[in-house]
Order: sequence, then C-alpha cells, then structure tokens
Amino acid sequence: METRVNTKSGKLLTVYDDLCPVSLINDIFFQLRSQEYPLVPSNDTVLQDFKGVSGFGKNVDVEFIRSILDNIKSPESFTLKRIVNRGKIEKSWINLFNRDNSTNRYHADAHTNDSSYLSLLYYANSKWDLEWDGGTVFRTDDLSEVEYLSDYKPGRIILFDSSIPHKIYSSSYNAHPYRFTVNTLIQIDPSYLKTQVL
Repeated sequence: METRVNTKSGKLLTVYDDLCPVSLINDIFFQLRSQEYPLVPSNDTVLQDFKGVSGFGKNVDVEFIRSILDNIKSPESFTLKRIVNRGKIEKSWINLFNRDNSTNRYHADAHTNDSSYLSLLYYANSKWDLEWDGGTVFRTDDLSEVEYLSDYKPGRIILFDSSIPHKIYSSSYNAHPYRFTVNTLIQIDPSYLKTQVL
C-alpha cells in the first residue's frame, strides 16, 4: 500500500506498507542483528548545530538496498523501484538505536532545500509493537510544525525529500532494546520527479 503525504512544504514524502513478504523482513533482520556495530556520531546526517546524533551504525554496500528492492514482487513497488533505479545511490547505512543509550536530534540527510536528494528509510525489525513507539517524526524546515508522524512498522519503507528535518522518537521502556533502520541517500534529477506520478 502506498500513501502519499501532502507536506506543507510541498516536499515528497511517500510511505509504503505491506510490500515486503514476512520471509524477506525476517531474513533482513537476521542479517542485521548478526553484525557488529561501532558507536558512531553523525553517521548519516547534516546537522545545523553540529551537536550530533549518537547511536550505533555502519555504512553498507549500496547493493544491499537494491537486493531488498529486487526481492519485493508487489505491483505497488513499481513507482518506488523506478525512482531508485533512475537515481544514483550515494550511500546506504544501517542505524541501530538502543532505547537506553542513543540520542537523536532533528536533522536532514542532505543540505536544506536541496531537492536533488531523496532518502529511502526501511524499518528493519521483524517484530515491533505499536506500544513500543520508536517511530519517526518529520517536521517543517523551521521545525515549527509536524509534517508527518510515522509509526515504526516492520517492513515499512518511507521515501522522502532528504532535506526534510526528521528524527526518531524514543522507544518505550518495554520495547525491544534495539531498533534497526536502513537508510539510503539517492541523488536524482528534481525535474524527473516532477514528471512522475508520486
């Protein structure tokens, strides 16, 4: 299922649910949880005040996200795959946030107002209860209003303009101790996006 969010800023934000089969979600989660992760400051962000984001994470081969998309057979994934294949994947990385020890601040994945970059965010835990919180909040450029609040749903993919400020909101105390996401930065011609039905 594809949900287009009409942001106040007019920037792209599309949510894809139920594209990934459960077996794929489980396979990806198993791969991610069996790796080692260093503590990283600001692995993936452009921060205006440079105070940083800290959590665990690491860069991964850009083919990792392509392999995820290649294994999605749902017809609803056509637009998403077309955009990713048209663009150039700059980098892909895994974020691992521990509910007790990670911090996060509002950040953009690319420079503000640079609409030539999209971010693809994949929620990688195979199980996550709604009561555990840990979703992502997207705000206006000046941070004064919430544009969209995404619950953390296993297998959810969010494609958004990389200049949109966002951050995770903390997981509840009874949540799984580790929250995984895979984020990918895609460079794309903004004029191409305007010609697409998104």
